[in-house]
Amino acid sequence: MKTPNYKMPYEVRANRLYKWVASGKTMKDILLCNFLPHLISEKIYDDGKQLLRYFEVGGVFEDGSELPALTLSVAEFETMNWVTPNWGAKCNIEAGRAIKEHIRHAIQSTGLALEPEVVYVHSGFREIDGKLKYLLTGMEITCETKDTTLKNYYFPEELDENKVNASYELLKSDLVAKEVLYPLVAFMYLAPLTHLLKLAGYPPQSVLMLVGRTGAKKSSLSALMLCHFGNFTHSTLPLTFRDTGNSIIERLFTLKDLPVVVDDFHPTGGGYEETAVLKTMQLIMRAFGDGTARASLNQRRELKEAKPPRGVGLVTAEYSPNISESGLARSIELSIKPNDIAVTVLSEWQEKAANNYLSTSMKSYILWLENQLDTEEKQAVFISDIKILFEVYREMVRERLRKEEIHFHDRTPEGVAFLLVAFEYFTCFLFGKKMIDVDENKKLSDEMFAICIELCKAQSESLHEVSISEKFIGTIILMMENEIIRVVPKESFISCQNDCIGFSDDDFYYLNMTATLKHLRKFCLEQGEPMPPSVNILLKHLDEDDILLLNSNGGRTHSVRISSTKNLRVAIFTKDKFDKTESVT
Repeated sequence: MKTPNYKMPYEVRANRLYKWVASGKTMKDILLCNFLPHLISEKIYDDGKQLLRYFEVGGVFEDGSELPALTLSVAEFETMNWVTPNWGAKCNIEAGRAIKEHIRHAIQSTGLALEPEVVYVHSGFREIDGKLKYLLTGMEITCETKDTTLKNYYFPEELDENKVNASYELLKSDLVAKEVLYPLVAFMYLAPLTHLLKLAGYPPQSVLMLVGRTGAKKSSLSALMLCHFGNFTHSTLPLTFRDTGNSIIERLFTLKDLPVVVDDFHPTGGGYEETAVLKTMQLIMRAFGDGTARASLNQRRELKEAKPPRGVGLVTAEYSPNISESGLARSIELSIKPNDIAVTVLSEWQEKAANNYLSTSMKSYILWLENQLDTEEKQAVFISDIKILFEVYREMVRERLRKEEIHFHDRTPEGVAFLLVAFEYFTCFLFGKKMIDVDENKKLSDEMFAICIELCKAQSESLHEVSISEKFIGTIILMMENEIIRVVPKESFISCQNDCIGFSDDDFYYLNMTATLKHLRKFCLEQGEPMPPSVNILLKHLDEDDILLLNSNGGRTHSVRISSTKNLRVAIFTKDKFDKTESVT
């Protein structure tokens, strides 16, 4: 081991570190420590929002043996409290108030000639020297993290042209029905476009959910798709619902322009566990849907910059999550059943994926994208084109749904428009590589559009079932059918019991909303269902859905005389709309 080069006033004798200090009119040496710590490298970790500096520190013990290298943040390094925990009791720092500071100064003196190395700790597109470059192991510029977040994400070093058409072959395979396969492949090819769509003003904001019972092989299918960006199996997926919500969100920031699978949503057992899993699902939906993350404070109570997701998210679930309408509106659901996946075909493609077939296709596609982004002029044209394409597809979907009189949440056309944009660029890549001709290109596009319209219809139906108004009325009807609550004729109301929530005539229900919500919340708590919102929010939704009858002054409650001396404030519902709503379980 070469002796570290310390600058004066430091000196090495017998692998011990000394410092010369003034003593009156003479100089004397003092022992600092019985080992020789020194700098190996200096790295600046760049996550796209902040720069964090780290020192790699090595050492030589007095017997000449090499000490293990350590990577320390600047704050850790300056404390000098890392020596004993990492190198043990044998490495002895001499006593004295300023000794540690002398050693720290001596270590830094060994790194004067070191050039700091910039390490990118995120994947995806990044502007470097005026060009957009995609960062990932196997690309021209790599990235790395200090944890295992990017462990299985990589591209092959060499581009085998015989494997470039693998994604197209997968798309045309009998692995699973095209209604599932097309959106999954499009989703993989959406990931590298995330940064570019954000520059265009339309960052992807939907989560793709693959829903199916245990045994449907949804995790294996997700892992196969993720092999477009590395090597994954059902047991090595990046994230699961066993991880905490905050740790998931933190890693979603690092995985820029990559697809991320959060596996195995199946809250069971009730109580805290089920609540925590549902909370994590809601957190994921809102993080992707809003493109934001919660801000927090550091140890010095300073505001830390929020780090929202920068890729696209795929969730596997045993059933649709019982979350709010707004949360569910941020997802696109694909359903599979046991035996939907051709097991033999799956095994064949898993072997191909392990041999980098799918990742070769994706690497070739990303290189094709980089070629269209290598000048500022090309970037401007590309961003303009993708913006227009997204807006055109979104409006096409809206018009089609309106034509078929489908009531839809406005997020639904946006969600499938992102898939259509990604599929369009994928087929353009195939056409540019002469894997398909004009007729095949049109056929694929038409099939994908038809699939997306059907996804919108299914999503709209699901959202209708979980809307606040529909759940409120359906639950009230269920409770009435099971004689948990009662609505009595108006003339019988004065003498009714506590389970009575209102009265009726030939045309209307008159519900005391205070009593109604009291019984409703108790029922939801017993059934493990989400609680209804406050009375004002509930009345607002009922009003917007044209279920509540407004009074002449535009109010949502009425004063109804029930005796010669007493009025009751009630909300009035038309009976026909109330009774036509099917009850929910």
